Amino acid sequence: MRGVSRPFASRIPRPVPHLTGAGLTFARPETKRSPTPCQARRSGAFLLSLIPTTAPITRQARTGSRSGRVVAIGRCILGEFGSREAPKSNPSHAIALRELETLLRDRRRRRPISGEELATFVRIAVPRLLARAGAAEHDKAIAWARALAPELGEDWARRIVDRYSRNAPYKPRTIGDLLAVTREERDRLRLTKIRYAGQTDRRVAADRREKDREYQKRKRAAAGATPRENSLAALRPWEAEGISESTWRRRRKAADGTSSAPKKASPSYENEALDEIRSLNASRSEDGRASGSILLASRAVIAIPSNLGPIRRRALEGLARRSAALTLETAA
Repeated sequence: MRGVSRPFASRIPRPVPHLTGAGLTFARPETKRSPTPCQARRSGAFLLSLIPTTAPITRQARTGSRSGRVVAIGRCILGEFGSREAPKSNPSHAIALRELETLLRDRRRRRPISGEELATFVRIAVPRLLARAGAAEHDKAIAWARALAPELGEDWARRIVDRYSRNAPYKPRTIGDLLAVTREERDRLRLTKIRYAGQTDRRVAADRREKDREYQKRKRAAAGATPRENSLAALRPWEAEGISESTWRRRRKAADGTSSAPKKASPSYENEALDEIRSLNASRSEDGRASGSILLASRAVIAIPSNLGPIRRRALEGLARRSAALTLETAA
């Protein structure tokens, strides 16, 4: 095709002719299928055979954390062969091993440990130790078992490591049941990868909620909030007096002379003016009443904007009427 590059033109599907009736008609273009991996490898090998004089250059690949070899011709990369990375260790295994050592040291300080209990410790630790260090680190597991239980000897450590090396790591609940861990031990030693005996998943969720309640309680106390056990809802003093809650609150409000709910200050200047005139009238002074009525009238009659809505305008007009009535009362 003219005006179209050869690689692009080769991708354009060509119509397939069919014989229909008296002439040729063109059916829907036939789409080209993508080559299989085997065909792609053959075509790549064929292309490499066409360049016998240029030897592929092998260089080290530096792509992120992966190191390997790259086969390239000039700036064209033909292939990359990455090196096999070592399996990464799981940090939870290291934490579990450290907690097992902590638990064993704590029990040794408090009471003598039997050989069967030591064997249980090593049996639990060996799968996690090998999962952390790798199957090739068999001697390290034996040395760790000897350090954990030196009184049982090297032959015993080798036998127990060989016996339990293929076991899967035990779950936290199973470890707690095998070692009979108490809740006091778990809280005191702050064990996270070992549960106490009988701690199910539902019990774990309940313990987590209880800890969160205690934390929120300490947080409220530090902020100066009233403890919930000292609140009215918890004390319920109206039950001791034999009356309802609403009656008790009403009597308390009348005794204190204040409302339980604080009044919201109104931003409108009409209410402020009415509050001022009421306070002045309450002073029982003729001069105060006169000055208050004049103040109210001046605030109401100051220019009323023409763009006010009907509700606002009626409020201002009513204020002006009340100020006029108060002025007449004061003059009389």
